[in-house]
Amino acid sequence: MIQIWSLHNLKMLPYFVILAVITANTVAQPHEYNLRIYSYSGPLDEDVLRSNFSELFSLEIRLSNITSFSRDTLKKFKILEELSIAFSRIHKTEDDIFDHCCPKLKKLEIRNWIGFTQTDLKGVGSLPLEHLEIIDQNIPILKNDMFENSGLTDLLLINDNIERIDPMAFKNLINLEYLLISQNKLKKFPKEAIAPLKNLETLEFSSNGLETLSTNDLPELPRLKKLILTNEKLKEVDFTDIETKAPSLTEIYLVGNVGVKIHGNSSIVHNLV
Repeated sequence: MIQIWSLHNLKMLPYFVILAVITANTVAQPHEYNLRIYSYSGPLDEDVLRSNFSELFSLEIRLSNITSFSRDTLKKFKILEELSIAFSRIHKTEDDIFDHCCPKLKKLEIRNWIGFTQTDLKGVGSLPLEHLEIIDQNIPILKNDMFENSGLTDLLLINDNIERIDPMAFKNLINLEYLLISQNKLKKFPKEAIAPLKNLETLEFSSNGLETLSTNDLPELPRLKKLILTNEKLKEVDFTDIETKAPSLTEIYLVGNVGVKIHGNSSIVHNLV
C-alpha cells in the first residue's frame, strides 16, 4: 500500500528529524510512495530531499514557502508522475523551471502559485503530461505554441484572467479529449484556437462572459460529444446544421443562461434554465 505522509509545520523541525521519519518508512515501500508537504518554510533541494526521493511517485506542496526550487531538483524525481503546487510561494532559481525535468510526469496541478509566470509555461510544454490544471494564475493571453504536450488528454484553465487565446495556442494538443475554460474573460468563442483539437470529446466553457454562439462559430470537431456552456452571458444561440461541424455531438448544456433563445436543433439541449 502506498504511504502518504502529511508533514505539518516542517519549519519547526530540524531537517534530520524530517529525513528520519521519511527514510524509516520508505524501506518497506522503496519503489512507490507519495509525499505531502504542508506549511513548510525552507528550501526544497537535494540536501533536504536526499536520494530517498528518487523513487517518489507523487508530490504535493501546499500552504508552503519554498525558498529555493530548481530544475535540477525536479530532475531527481525519476519516476514522479503527479505533482501539485497549491497556495504556496515558490522562489525559483530559473524562469523555465520545468524545462526537460520530470521524465515520467503525467499529472500537474498549479494553483495559486505565488511567483509563477507565463515563462514557466514553455517549460511545462516539455513534460510528458496527460492531465494539466492551471488555476488562480494570471495568464491574460494564451500565446501561440504555449502548450506543446502532444500526449495531453485533459486541460483545465480556471480563473486565470484569460482575455485572449491566440489561434495556434493549442495546435500541438492533438490528443486532447477534455478542455475546460472557466471563470475567465473570453467574450468571443476562440474558434481558430479550438480548431486543431480533432480528438476533443468534451468542451466546457463556464462563467467567461460569452455573449453569442452559433454553428458558424464552431470549427469542425468530429469527435465532440458534449458542449457545456454554463453561466455565460448567452442571450441567443443558433445550432442550425450543427451536425455538419460536430457529427458526434449528443449533448449541449446551457445551465445558467437565463432567457437564452435557441435556434436550430434544440433536441440535444439539456438542463436549460
